[in-house]
Amino acid sequence: MPLFTRRVKVPDIRSAPPRRSIERGLGMVALLSALLLMAAAVVVRHVSDDTISASRDAAHSYQIRLEAEGLSTSLALAEAGTRAYLMTGRSSSLEPYQVAHVEAGLNLAALRPLAMGDTSQSDAVAELNSLVQARFDIFAKSIAAREDNGLDAGRQLLDSDAARALAERIRLQIGAISQHENAVLSDSLERQARSNDIALTTMVSTSVLLAIIAFATWGALKREFVLRRRLEQRLADAIVEDDLTGAINRAAFERLLDQEWAFRLRYATPLSLLLIEVDNLGEVNAKHGLDAGDALLRDIARRLRARLRNTERLARYGGQQFALLVPQSLNDAAALASQLSNLISASAYPVILASGEVEGTVDIEVSIGVADASDVDSGLQLVLGAGEALYSAKQLAEAPRVAIYRSGMRQTRALQPEVIDKPAKRAAPASRAGALPAVRITPRK
Repeated sequence: MPLFTRRVKVPDIRSAPPRRSIERGLGMVALLSALLLMAAAVVVRHVSDDTISASRDAAHSYQIRLEAEGLSTSLALAEAGTRAYLMTGRSSSLEPYQVAHVEAGLNLAALRPLAMGDTSQSDAVAELNSLVQARFDIFAKSIAAREDNGLDAGRQLLDSDAARALAERIRLQIGAISQHENAVLSDSLERQARSNDIALTTMVSTSVLLAIIAFATWGALKREFVLRRRLEQRLADAIVEDDLTGAINRAAFERLLDQEWAFRLRYATPLSLLLIEVDNLGEVNAKHGLDAGDALLRDIARRLRARLRNTERLARYGGQQFALLVPQSLNDAAALASQLSNLISASAYPVILASGEVEGTVDIEVSIGVADASDVDSGLQLVLGAGEALYSAKQLAEAPRVAIYRSGMRQTRALQPEVIDKPAKRAAPASRAGALPAVRITPRK
């Protein structure tokens, strides 16, 4: 039999498994799985890095805003202390000024390293430092003029056009610094959003091809998203709320005032502002410590919020001041001021020390200034009018200290605004003050 006619047993290809094809397919699947896993890992790492970077940028921006707002509060407290000394001539009245003088320097010292990475912010902080130094020089000269020549000489320096212009420049400079940091924060959130979109697209594609990889990666991303959202919420709350009292902070109040003023112009709705200041908070701080004063402010804010309606927004405006924006006419707002005054002064407040112990009680004394939008031309003038009324209310010899603003009060410096019967005592938040090189001032006894 010829060799080439030999019978050879050949396997049936219809029943034999296509081993090489399966192996190649499994290899391709494994390779594709590895590539998809690597791509998913790269995306997750990118999202994590962007989230961490954006969170750091947001935290950095928030810290700069916090110090800038603290500096603004310090200047307000220093001016209040200076005015108190000009009115009374007592050295004890200078305590708020001295504390603010120290705190302002601390604010500026904290701002300088925070702004070093940004040339424009660094220049802005350097200019702000010079302006604040000049502002404290005016305070010091006013105090010295009061000692040498009396009340009118000190007030003439403090209320001069140059002093007002300098205060406005400082306000605008602080606003510019905060606005820049708002832009940085917005950019950080946008970068996070873009990273999340890329991550979501990658994970959906991966889930179609490899369910196991998709589910595992999605679980990791979901946890990442939850953490990011929590961080965003915390940052949003920190930007809006005052940490101590839970009321909205001054920056949020100013945005709200702009919105309400635009709404009033469009729909001709009533709008009034109450500025409420705790007159004897400094005494509580001096006698029992700052923790006791902080606890007192928290208690007052809690009582106020429990009394207010949803349309009435309470803000911590300054160290010892609350601002209350209400959609009411002047008469209704004045009546509300009287009710709040009675509410605050109705009972004694416990003095809670840092250890948590209660050291007796204290009565609260407050002054309230009320201004109506129909009597002014802008939101800023509404604040200034309420401030003038508050200043006049503080001059009243005894409680209740509630006054309303009338047009012309600021021009005439009248100290006899209309007084409302039985206003209540009001609390304002504790302020952060800042420090410059100390100036020794020896007030006349």
